Amino acid sequence: SGGESAASVVREMQFSNNIFRNVSNGFSISQSDEGTDQGNISQRTSDITLRNNLFVNLGYNWDSSCCSHVMINLLGAAVPSNPNPLRRIFLIHNTQDDGGNPQTSGGNFITDFGSDGGALESMWVNNVHPHGGAGFRDNFTGGLTPDIAATIRRFLPPGGPSVWNRNMIVNKGSALYPANGIYITGSWQKQFVDYVGGDFTLVPGNPGKGAATDGTDVGVNMADLKAATAGSVLGAWINSPATRKRRVSN
Repeated sequence: SGGESAASVVREMQFSNNIFRNVSNGFSISQSDEGTDQGNISQRTSDITLRNNLFVNLGYNWDSSCCSHVMINLLGAAVPSNPNPLRRIFLIHNTQDDGGNPQTSGGNFITDFGSDGGALESMWVNNVHPHGGAGFRDNFTGGLTPDIAATIRRFLPPGGPSVWNRNMIVNKGSALYPANGIYITGSWQKQFVDYVGGDFTLVPGNPGKGAATDGTDVGVNMADLKAATAGSVLGAWINSPATRKRRVSN
């Protein structure tokens, strides 16, 4: 909620180098306040980046008590009819894990645009996902074997390589994805160096090795992630050098 204030806004935020473990869902991002009591009065949400995050055991395998489970929802945008939708939402170099035991009958998705989701001027690049139940689902081309390329064009317009590129999807079945993705059929666990130990570095020879738009591996960079989360994992405070001297004013 924006507190029913036109001065309220959420924008220019970055979530990087995080580990989300054993969760039912990931992120839900709304264009503004939701609910009849708020009236969508706050300013438009924009400029949100999710970079180099790892989602471990997300979804149905962890919580089978409810309906659908997604890594991210982009809500209330009503692309292309809404004049004030979400803008500039960037998902770059993230890895989504469903626990290695995907629920493929429809409960686990990468995202569910529904009838009015999506975002403009956005990017979804260099990520790794299991297709799960329906991948990129919506209410128009939905189902278990949807035309996902059409879904991406509709809800992440214009949907070309500048928007959706070099994402690795495992076990997509007969779903129709954009041609510029990386598609693998086989064991989800065997895509990674040490799945059980939590190392989601891609194994040598994986088609995603060196295949990202920046020349690195697609998905999370485990070296950077481990360095950034070492203190959290160990439960210890790790001092970092100050970037600049503290200034004290009289």
